[in-house]
Amino acid sequence: MSAFGAHDLSKGAGKGPIWRCMAGKVVACVPGGERYCGRADTQVMATSDSTDFCRTHPGSTTIPTAVTGRDTIFKWSCDGDTPKNGGPVRTVDPRGFVADYWRVID
Repeated sequence: MSAFGAHDLSKGAGKGPIWRCMAGKVVACVPGGERYCGRADTQVMATSDSTDFCRTHPGSTTIPTAVTGRDTIFKWSCDGDTPKNGGPVRTVDPRGFVADYWRVID
């Protein structure tokens, strides 16, 4: 599948691509690592897990994706013991998925 290249396919940890239709074309995403193929979390409010993390790690410059969830599109950090939304780091396509994770399949 040339849209991903052999290196990208190996990151799927044995999982195959996820397929869907978008604007009359077939698109695919290979899950793994930071790549989440479900709908993106565009919620601007912090999760309770992020709040708990900041209480135990005040001033942290980043909240790990294991805490925020791989589906968030925002950069999260701790402002003291309070989660801080640093703005989006990913774009979302018209159907609500992270645009950079999906490739058109010819």
